[in-house]
Amino acid sequence: MPPEDLDDMVGIPVRAPRPVSQEPRTVSSASTAEPAGRNAADEAIPLGKPASVREVSLEVQRRRDEQSEAEEADAALQKTLRAETERAGATLRRAFRGFVITAVAVVAGLAGLMLCTQLIQAIQILTTWPTWLQVIGWLALGVCCLLLLWSLGRLLWFVARFRQSRPIARRLLDEREHLHELAKHVHAAAREQFGAFMREYPLDDAAQLAFLRIWGLSEREFEMMRRKRADLLEPGNLQDSRSWQESFETCFLVPLDASATKIIRRYAILTATKTAISPWALLDMAIVIYMGTSMLGSLCRVYQLRAGPLDMLYLFGLVMGQSFFAGELEEHSEEVASWLSDPVASLFHGVLGDSTAIDSFLPGVGKIAGKAGQGIANGLLLNRIGRNACKLLRPLSPA
Repeated sequence: MPPEDLDDMVGIPVRAPRPVSQEPRTVSSASTAEPAGRNAADEAIPLGKPASVREVSLEVQRRRDEQSEAEEADAALQKTLRAETERAGATLRRAFRGFVITAVAVVAGLAGLMLCTQLIQAIQILTTWPTWLQVIGWLALGVCCLLLLWSLGRLLWFVARFRQSRPIARRLLDEREHLHELAKHVHAAAREQFGAFMREYPLDDAAQLAFLRIWGLSEREFEMMRRKRADLLEPGNLQDSRSWQESFETCFLVPLDASATKIIRRYAILTATKTAISPWALLDMAIVIYMGTSMLGSLCRVYQLRAGPLDMLYLFGLVMGQSFFAGELEEHSEEVASWLSDPVASLFHGVLGDSTAIDSFLPGVGKIAGKAGQGIANGLLLNRIGRNACKLLRPLSPA
């Protein structure tokens, strides 16, 4: 049909469809999209052919890979250096601890030998006394031996009864940097260990509560400890590890620490008083051993824990070493009194002037000052031993 016959009936011409061009379309390079994954902000794209752009990108990527490899190598080196430093510090601490334990064992052995020699001397002196005095002396010596055996047996009973304490140092719990992952595991283990300690602590045992009442805990504190234990051990407790441990220490350990502090203070004062008025070295040694072992047993009972075998031997060695020190002080009490008499004499003469009455009075003053100093020294040493024992028994070590 001719094109003019394509007009419709109303006179509107109908155009034939335009033939499709078979020539390929050309797209200008300016409209070409950027390669996938490329960010124009990363680098300046130089003008030029696309091939040069690809070459620059490969070079930049190679430099970035080299830089990341260098950073990883530096991080691995730093990690190795930290591990070597920590290993060297641990080795040094183990060596120092071994030296301290050896020294304490030597001093404890010397104290045992001195105690035996003092006991033999006391027996020899008793044989020279009249019969009625011998009876009194033998009774006194027997009572002292029974008390010592009772205190040692009490300590051994607590050691056999209670489970071992494994204190966790606070510095390890506070680690947040290169040991972050290790700190997470340590926090989880610490929470489990402290939870087991609270579950097993006999807060419903009448004998244990009566013992803690003697050393200052009140019913309000017992109730607070029970309530806090139930709150911390609740399965739905969502506290983070740090706040959980702070609550455990504040509401559960602090009352026990207060009782332990009173125990240490009481035994230190009694030791100082008794050794100050004791006239014999053997009696001084017996007093220190009895007070020291009784104090260690009471501290174990407060925390319901015991230290490790080596730590318990270390603490007992410290007590024996102090008994050796107390015996030596008593043996040389006359020399100590003579050393103190000269400064005391110069002080009195400077204040009151020269007088024969003062000169006759000064030897007694020097002896009293020497005995008082001896008692104070024994009390301070026992106080130090008690604080060391608390660090080993406390579930959360402050160091």
